[in-house]
Amino acid sequence: MRGLFLTLLSANLAVFAWGQWLAPRDASGSGSAPALEVPRIMLASEAPAPASAGPASAGPAADAAGGVSAEAATAGGEGAPDAAGPGAAPVAGSGVGDNPAVAARCVSVGPMVNLDAAAKVTGILVDSGYTPRQRPADGQVPDGFVVLVGDLATAADQARVQRILTRGGLTDAATLPDRSAVSVGVFSQRNRAERRAEVVRKIGLTAVIEDRQRAGTVYWVDIDLKSEAGSDSIDAMKLSDSGLQIVPCPPPL
Repeated sequence: MRGLFLTLLSANLAVFAWGQWLAPRDASGSGSAPALEVPRIMLASEAPAPASAGPASAGPAADAAGGVSAEAATAGGEGAPDAAGPGAAPVAGSGVGDNPAVAARCVSVGPMVNLDAAAKVTGILVDSGYTPRQRPADGQVPDGFVVLVGDLATAADQARVQRILTRGGLTDAATLPDRSAVSVGVFSQRNRAERRAEVVRKIGLTAVIEDRQRAGTVYWVDIDLKSEAGSDSIDAMKLSDSGLQIVPCPPPL
């Protein structure tokens, strides 16, 4: 019995001595043995991103967060955002709202000084297979005819010619210093102007007849040509010898 007691006592003393002087200690100096570290189990979404990863390598993470990958944005595939937005203006050169070919196919015939002349041209164009559109515009309209004795460089020359015309019975002659001429009358009809010019020639002077014009309303007739290049025959429309102009239509207001 005594031997068993001594044996147990010796074992306890050995354990005590090992724990006080021989067992390893932690950094804090406490006598307790360090706790065993067990690896923590984490979900894949909780894993931290690598320190060297930049914006270009964050594709999967960005997609998981609801963003759009660079590949999807570049390819313009389904789900890619519209960079211009719904209210963006059309890109220059896209042809939206800009069709110069249409304007180039429209021509205007004129000018005509009254509606009767416009109606005559309109009838010719209808007979040629067109759909004409009459259009009024500001312009110069005829205002009769004036008979002149011109090429009078000085005031003395003008006064001399006026005296000659007065002695010949043309008392309505008047000098026109700004024109270097003498007016021998204004007439509404050309045949009357021609008769006056003949009287001036019999007196021994040279007379010319000029058309007078004033600001007024003129009329144009617009048509759309039948071909892109405008190869329609103007002669076929019986307008080539009418003295009318054929010009591109003005741009819309």
